[in-house]
Amino acid sequence: MRHGLTAAMAGVVVLLASVAPASARMIGILNLGDDDYGQRDEINETYTLSPGAAVTINDISGPVEIETWSGEQAEVHVVRSARRAEDLQHKKILVEHTSTSLTIHTEPHHDGMHWDRVQVRQRVTLKLPTRVALRINDIAGHVRVGQIDGPVRINDVAGALEIERVNGSPHINDIAGSVTLSVGEVGAEGVHINDIAGRVELAVASNLNADVDIGDISGSIDVDVPNVTVVGKIDPEHFHGKMGDGGPLITISDIAGTVRIRNQGQ
Repeated sequence: MRHGLTAAMAGVVVLLASVAPASARMIGILNLGDDDYGQRDEINETYTLSPGAAVTINDISGPVEIETWSGEQAEVHVVRSARRAEDLQHKKILVEHTSTSLTIHTEPHHDGMHWDRVQVRQRVTLKLPTRVALRINDIAGHVRVGQIDGPVRINDVAGALEIERVNGSPHINDIAGSVTLSVGEVGAEGVHINDIAGRVELAVASNLNADVDIGDISGSIDVDVPNVTVVGKIDPEHFHGKMGDGGPLITISDIAGTVRIRNQGQ
């Protein structure tokens, strides 16, 4: 049925700075694309994570891209770039690791005015085990994520967000761009997508049992799945229904764009 409605931790710490191992750093004038300045340093590290490990990425001035796989190894690749080599002494990135956790974040700072004047771009590229608990916060760039079999919490992203597939209960808030997400098995906490400055497209499994509540939308609502039942009156700015027999709640609200729910593979 289709409804088209108008309207942490101890462990290994790696610091991208003068103290980083020479094998993990390269600084020099490079012929780079628009995403990097001419001076840069980088780090490449590999860690082992136990199933269900907590992975946190916080306060990154650039894009974050995550590939996932069935293994236990986490591969970390971080690039920082600046116009001047001395600027790379600021806005360093810390990588903290234990067997049950991996955290990547910009170092704390206290010299606010000088900190803001320094232009350092950051890019984080990861290869993670599929079975992790992923938390991403405060990212000044797009975010792309592969399949995650576990909790996902993503907040405050200044760019588009794409997630290949989540088996769990994703919570997504405050995204300054479009959101594209696929969910398979939905956990008891449901799916929550709120405060999005762009369109939302959610792909679901054809046999999913869930309740659906969509409201406060500035564009159209398109629920294009065959097993959906409308609950209550059809309203241009609100949709309430259930997929299959109903179940965990999918909420989508405060969206500055269209909302589409479709079956995977469409």
